[in-house]
Amino acid sequence: MLTVPTPKQVRIAPTLAEIEFSHNMAPLPIHHSINYSTELYPVFAQLIFNVNCGVRRHGASFAQPFIFQKGRKKFGKRGDQAAINEFDQLHQRNCFTPIDLSKLTPIEKKKAQAAMMLLSEKKDSIVKGRCVYEGSKTRPYFTKEETASPTASAESIFITATIDAHKEHDFMTADIPNAFIQASLENLKDGDEKVVMKVTGMLVDLLVKVAPDVYGPFVVFENGRKVLYLQVLRALYGMLQAALIWYKKFRSDLESIGYVFNPHDPCIANKMIDGKQHTIRFHVDDIMASHVSSLINDKFADWFNSMYGHCGKVKQTRVHFHHYFAMHFDFSHRGQVRIHMKDYIESMLNDFPIQFTSEDSTPTPAPTDLHACSF
Repeated sequence: MLTVPTPKQVRIAPTLAEIEFSHNMAPLPIHHSINYSTELYPVFAQLIFNVNCGVRRHGASFAQPFIFQKGRKKFGKRGDQAAINEFDQLHQRNCFTPIDLSKLTPIEKKKAQAAMMLLSEKKDSIVKGRCVYEGSKTRPYFTKEETASPTASAESIFITATIDAHKEHDFMTADIPNAFIQASLENLKDGDEKVVMKVTGMLVDLLVKVAPDVYGPFVVFENGRKVLYLQVLRALYGMLQAALIWYKKFRSDLESIGYVFNPHDPCIANKMIDGKQHTIRFHVDDIMASHVSSLINDKFADWFNSMYGHCGKVKQTRVHFHHYFAMHFDFSHRGQVRIHMKDYIESMLNDFPIQFTSEDSTPTPAPTDLHACSF
């Protein structure tokens, strides 16, 4: 159908079905298997609409981290100390080594990416620093296969948790500290291209404070600004291939002690111990393990700490209630597992810096009592 608003403009008017298809949540199964009930459509739509109105009206944002320069203005000396602590940790873990600029090839210097220091304040008022490799600019240098890391599917987690709950297995969840930087990059041979990170400005001074004799001699000036080139030795956060490097290491470590990976999900591994199956599922560095015997999980926790707890003990949970995959798993009912995300959704809404009211949007706000909703 053609409509002619003016003599110089011609457009094809969309059909009602096309409009409905582009704005309705029902077509989601084309992309994945999640189905939303008609009762939840208006809840999600209202939430998205309210958040969008609030952000546009008040300039609100969910982003908590601050680039170092802005974070320093906000946190003062606490920001400097947080950055020093982060650099010290990376130094102690041998995550990088200084390199003479003259020893870099033109292509290595061209591909050198900036080191970003992000500062954020936790709920306990502690300022945390996170050194990030600016890997977004390296995307043209990699194929998807070189950077894509598998993660456990929600379906696999639900199915295995349900089976284990029915069999009344013991559960353990754990979080590996600084997982990425525990994975080394591939050993380079002479002539292989190095991964190089460039520290600039005030961050150079903070890194030099950590180990003056190590980094001081390698500081150079470019356009009047201090610069320090580092050869990256481990998978730093921000590197496109970091998650895949960690996955390969963790999978190799599990296989070395007899675990066999599920052919249908590359993040589910099993091992027969004392005639019973020990199941491991993991999402990057978050682990859930189950076995009929709690002693098997005890031994697995000991192995975990011996492998990954050198610079920080592996945190584990061994009760009936587990927070995993942003979900709450309740195994307190015999033979059952009850799963929900109410706490996560409530904390997300409570942490949002703007209290939405009817003034922010024309439609009536959706109810905020999540416990009254059906999930």
